[in-house]
Amino acid sequence: MRLKYQLFITLLLSSIALLAMMAVLNSVSFDRGFAQYFVKNELTRISPLIDELTERYAAEGNWDWLTATPDAKRIVDHYYDRPRPQKSNNRDSNQRGGPNRRTVRQKPYLVDENRELLLGREIPRNHVFWQPIVLESRTIGYLGIREPKALPGELEEAFVAQQLRNYMLAAGGLVVLSALMAFGLAYRMVKPIEKLNAAVSHITAGEYKQRIETKAQDEIGDLSRSINQMANTLDKNRSARQQWMAEMSHELRTPVAVLQGELEAIQDGVNDLDENAIHSLHTETLRLARLINDLHDLTLSDLGAMDFKMVTVDFAELIRERLDVGKLALNQANLSVIVEGIDTEVLIQADAQRLSQLIDNLLQNSIRYTDDPGTLRIQLTQQKDATTLSWNDSAPGVNTDQLPKLFEPLFRGELSRNRASGGSGLGLAIAQKVAEAHQGSIVAKHSDLGGLSIQLTLPLQHH
Repeated sequence: MRLKYQLFITLLLSSIALLAMMAVLNSVSFDRGFAQYFVKNELTRISPLIDELTERYAAEGNWDWLTATPDAKRIVDHYYDRPRPQKSNNRDSNQRGGPNRRTVRQKPYLVDENRELLLGREIPRNHVFWQPIVLESRTIGYLGIREPKALPGELEEAFVAQQLRNYMLAAGGLVVLSALMAFGLAYRMVKPIEKLNAAVSHITAGEYKQRIETKAQDEIGDLSRSINQMANTLDKNRSARQQWMAEMSHELRTPVAVLQGELEAIQDGVNDLDENAIHSLHTETLRLARLINDLHDLTLSDLGAMDFKMVTVDFAELIRERLDVGKLALNQANLSVIVEGIDTEVLIQADAQRLSQLIDNLLQNSIRYTDDPGTLRIQLTQQKDATTLSWNDSAPGVNTDQLPKLFEPLFRGELSRNRASGGSGLGLAIAQKVAEAHQGSIVAKHSDLGGLSIQLTLPLQHH
């Protein structure tokens, strides 16, 4: 069953149940109130009887006169005796609204101050209203009126029947109104959900440009905005994936095309298979292998499968080792190196191999993208709970709007587009993944030397 029909039936049944409960409560309350009204009306009517009983008690001094005087009970009969109900054959009286029977009234119960029965039959336990009889501020007895079990007269029955008819008409109208309101509410609640379902169907089919227009500030509105955000994210991811595939195809095609061209030139006899040709082929092979390895590492990091073996590492010593390994490449690139703060032990929890890979990527980035002659300044500082490695090189620099993009895979700044000297464009992306795996952070800024400044912050080991 559709949700709107479920809501409609639920709301309608709830309204009917509420009306039924109100009918029961109203019936009980009406019966109780009518009975009390009847009793109070009877007590008002027999107030002369109470006055006469009080006078006789004052004259006699007790209630003995009720049993001593044979005609004493006629006092009560005088106020309470009425003819039995009689059917009337007079149609005119019925047409004029006259009752076809007369009211039968119950005789009261009379008890003394000790609740001993003086007049009347056995006193019922419940449903008796007692009116005290007071003489000179002293209660000398009680006159009891029993609440009627049924309506005492035709006039009262007609009144109750009229009230019941009115209530049934009102209840019927309320049921119709509830049905209309339930249908409207169900439609109003389900229509946005149907819009959401239609939008999700389009998004599932790959139409990521689909958006839901909403101004609602309720949960449906929040859900609509979340779906719009999801669609926007999926659209960006698809665009990024398409761009990634295009760039990767281009990156892989370049070294393969160079290798193919040189091998065909050798085959055709244009180039000789000498030491220079072999060196060129080897260089392109290394470039292709490096690109494939970087892609493999980045893919493992995205999948969360990159292996990290955390041990206690002296970060300063690790930097010294990697600089010693890269000394020849630095000299060949004509880069002078200024080192500060790596003479003091700096202990961190890290994977030495992955952290070495990060430093090597920074080193290769400076070697490839720094003009000859250039300067590289490396500073290692310690704060209370962290250590920061500042890696600053000289010109050329990167535009300000390009700084946040440097950690995106395959991104290169406009000043380092030369593919002969440029790397795979994955080094800084891998460095960011390694930094995050060590609970650290890495950011790119402008260097005061005119080039690029990389700030790597890692937490210190707690003793």
